Amino acid sequence: MRALTSAVISFEILILILFIPAALQNDAVDSNFIIYTSIVLIIFSVIILGLLKKRIGLILGSVLQAILIGLGFFVNWMYILGLIFLGLWVASIKIGKKTDQMKSSFKPKTDSK
Repeated sequence: MRALTSAVISFEILILILFIPAALQNDAVDSNFIIYTSIVLIIFSVIILGLLKKRIGLILGSVLQAILIGLGFFVNWMYILGLIFLGLWVASIKIGKKTDQMKSSFKPKTDSK
């Protein structure tokens, strides 16, 4: 599961980096707020990458998905990307759990002498 979820979070880091110049074009929001918020979210994402082996990593990753959707208030296309990444996040958790169960049920034959 960790491989799939970490791939989703890694791509979200790229999206957050690309969010900065797009959001800076919005004159209604202070540019310092955009930059600092994005940096904090990138650091938060890196921390989540380290915590994905534990349940708290999955919970924080789900919180990050909600935050990404909320960034749509600043840049409209973030609503769409946030929903796409939410779907990828849910799919990666479901598929990851199935593969983990399959790995745990597979036991290689050992030679007994």
